[in-house]
Amino acid sequence: MLRGLVADTDAPPGARVRAATALMDRAGLTPAYAVQVRHSADHAQQQATEQAFKDPQDMAREILSILPDVVTVLPADEVRSHLPQIKSFLV
Repeated sequence: MLRGLVADTDAPPGARVRAATALMDRAGLTPAYAVQVRHSADHAQQQATEQAFKDPQDMAREILSILPDVVTVLPADEVRSHLPQIKSFLV
């Protein structure tokens, strides 16, 4: 019954919170544990967001560090066909 009340979006918010608190009490969990779990989830989301928006220079350095591996995978004639384009950026 308590689980249903917690999941019921039509139930008043106060009733949902009381039901969730009762379930946590039965499980032996404290409200501090719930805050810790939420904080961990928020921190993980923040880390993922920060990693998604890297500094452009760092991204360029990563690309350059991977370039030798890419060159070994591609056929030599394909690499040679793109070298003039890469060299034009270096001038």
